Amino acid sequence: MEDIFPLDKNFCKIFKKKDSPELAKTKLPKYVSSSISKLSLKFAKESYYKLRLCLLHNRTDHLYYFNYPNIEVIDDNGLLFILKIYRLYEIMGMKIADYNSKRDSRVIINSSVKFDKLARYLFILSLRDGKNYRINFTKEENILILAIFGSFVLDFEDETNIDIIFNRYLREIIMTDDFYKNYVGKKRSEVERAVRIYFNKLRRENVNFVENTKKVFRIEFKALIDKLNIFFKTEEYKKFKKSIKIKKFKFPMKEYFGPEKPLQYQFFKKLVDEFENSVMKK
Repeated sequence: MEDIFPLDKNFCKIFKKKDSPELAKTKLPKYVSSSISKLSLKFAKESYYKLRLCLLHNRTDHLYYFNYPNIEVIDDNGLLFILKIYRLYEIMGMKIADYNSKRDSRVIINSSVKFDKLARYLFILSLRDGKNYRINFTKEENILILAIFGSFVLDFEDETNIDIIFNRYLREIIMTDDFYKNYVGKKRSEVERAVRIYFNKLRRENVNFVENTKKVFRIEFKALIDKLNIFFKTEEYKKFKKSIKIKKFKFPMKEYFGPEKPLQYQFFKKLVDEFENSVMKK
């Protein structure tokens, strides 16, 4: 993929550093920022393109796709760029998982993902999407669920991913409803500056803030995993697991454009087909 859509080495880094809620600064490649309108970049946010490029390069193993098959771009160049990425997913043999999301969401996965791990993650996503089960969570456990969702980590039980989830946990503590009210619609740089200022304030007030918070996080996270492991043995979870549908990923371009845009469909399909032909020749 380096010959088609190259990426810098640290492009897919999520957080700025360990034990910090600050997100790593994302600088989109010039082939993205120069070809897509500012409106599309503002509407979809940089992370929208980042996450899709990172899956393309196998620097992540999945992509949470909200409101499938909607594409969050405004201009035609942006749309064509995303459609090219999805065609590459098809060529690479990616799969897509349907877990009956209340938000019409799906998860695109690469071949490295094991079904049992995927099913557990999809269950977490279904909770995030608002589905209810015969299992109750404390306020703290709900924060942890948000942290798992926001960390973009599929195998949330893997010890190597705990630091990323903890960083997101710190972010969830800071970014309360009141925080969002004050910074909704603000530039990302302003939001990150506010997160940094508040995080530094917490550390000034308590020099052991990070250490103590991590201890609490570890205890609460283990309790959540223990509770989930009990639920994962129930018939309710087994039913959820059986309801998951996985198939080869193929973006429904015709469905996306709909019957009211036949000319647009033909135009973009031709361009994407030509792109595929050029890729296969390389």
